[in-house]
Amino acid sequence: MHKAIEITKKTNNLELQSKILENISNIHRLLGNKVKAINYILQAIEINKEFNNRDLEALNYSQLANIYYSDKDYIKAKEYYEKALAIFPKNFQDNSKASLLNYMMLILNTGDTYRILKDYTRAINSFTEVLSLNEATKKNEIIFGYAHGNLGMAQMSIQQTFEAEKNLKLGVHYLKRVGDHLTAEIFRVELGKLRLQEKNEEYAETIFLSAYKRFKSLHAKEQIRDISELLASFYEEIEQLDKALFYERENALYRDSLINKETIKKMEQGKHQIEINEMEHEMDLLRQEAIFRGQTNKINLAIIVVILMFLAYFFVINLRRKKSNAKLQFQKNLIAGREIEKEVLLKELNHRVKNNLQMISSLLNLQSRKLGDHPAVKAIDSGRFRVEAMSLIHQKLYQTELHSEIAIENYIEELVLNLCYSFDAPFTPEFNTRPVMLHIDKAIPMGLIINEFVTNAMKYAFDGIKEPQLKIHLRESDNKVIIKVIDNGVGLNSGKSTGTNFGLNLVDSLVKQLDGNISFEIGRGTTCILVINK
Repeated sequence: MHKAIEITKKTNNLELQSKILENISNIHRLLGNKVKAINYILQAIEINKEFNNRDLEALNYSQLANIYYSDKDYIKAKEYYEKALAIFPKNFQDNSKASLLNYMMLILNTGDTYRILKDYTRAINSFTEVLSLNEATKKNEIIFGYAHGNLGMAQMSIQQTFEAEKNLKLGVHYLKRVGDHLTAEIFRVELGKLRLQEKNEEYAETIFLSAYKRFKSLHAKEQIRDISELLASFYEEIEQLDKALFYERENALYRDSLINKETIKKMEQGKHQIEINEMEHEMDLLRQEAIFRGQTNKINLAIIVVILMFLAYFFVINLRRKKSNAKLQFQKNLIAGREIEKEVLLKELNHRVKNNLQMISSLLNLQSRKLGDHPAVKAIDSGRFRVEAMSLIHQKLYQTELHSEIAIENYIEELVLNLCYSFDAPFTPEFNTRPVMLHIDKAIPMGLIINEFVTNAMKYAFDGIKEPQLKIHLRESDNKVIIKVIDNGVGLNSGKSTGTNFGLNLVDSLVKQLDGNISFEIGRGTTCILVINK
């Protein structure tokens, strides 16, 4: 490819140069090298600007938008889709049929990006424009299928249910005619969601189960993951807990399978990138050696012996240095590849731990709901809250680039809000927190302690309190982390507790593990103060 570019530069064929750069960009995109893919397509855009080829320039901007779209950077994708639309030639009588198809697909992609960004008005306008243009020109059934289906999804998001149902059905109809059963089934799932909104649960269930079987037959793992998650939620809502647990397990299986696939893909991309870097380095060496050989032909014959001696000397030194640099670069690439592999595996580990803890939490929740008013329900719920506190830590870890520390201000807020939701609290807790990073070894026991403080407050503090309040304070001072849980309840000694004091014993044990200390202030309510060394 690089040699082809050099040849086209000599012939001054700019259009061919831009197409070669576009192909190189596609290769790097497939290998997962986003930076190089973007760099080469930008070079192609500059060349097309130079010889004023608006068709190719627009397609290049569309390809650049596709790179950002696949990377889920929808803001950047929207920017470049709009640039492509702005310069795309609109005189289709002078262009090929392929150009018209490219234009309609560009509008479809732009509309889908608007829909994802929740700009539903512009999304609906885009899909409507495609339908009008297709109706007036090609009447392409694939275009009709995608445009109607995506239009229905956008209308569904703004509660235009009648129009949404009509367009989703048209999308399914056209896509089945052209054999795109996967996308047709995705649109049918959206129709099932409409039936669910209308409380027609039996019809919705039929559609969801049919979609699940179709995705299974098509081996569409991402869609199987999504529909199994939807079915698990559906059955849990109608309290068919055995089916809910089955599809929850199915969802976990395919979710882990897709993560493994992505992990292997990233490792392979890392290996391919190292090989590409080595090849480029070898090409640089070969080009430099060719330069040296060409220079020797220009040297005067009378002084060739002396010059050759100096060249030979400097060549050997330079070659040794380059070989040493190449060896060092290879070792750096190898270390970088191993670091990437280690980071991916560590993120995978945190994700699996989080999934396992979430599965335990789901099982405890199902057991709690089956027991009804049994005395063991409170103990099971307390255990579930502790498991969810630990699960949230690992969720935060795999969602960040740091794999040993987390921002505990975000973690504490999410933990406390989840507990308030679980207890159906009639108030919203107040947070006064400052940014604090904490190692996982201290974050897990700290989270369990806060879980016990808040759980005890929810259970015992607000009996008879008309306007209950719960405040959480977090700050760092002199390398110490200070956390306060404040309520305006009946007070620590006045609260009615029928527990076994297991929670307080657990708190004492965790405080010792953290080498911290705990204290209580009792006045108009209770203030629990935890101080730990960072």
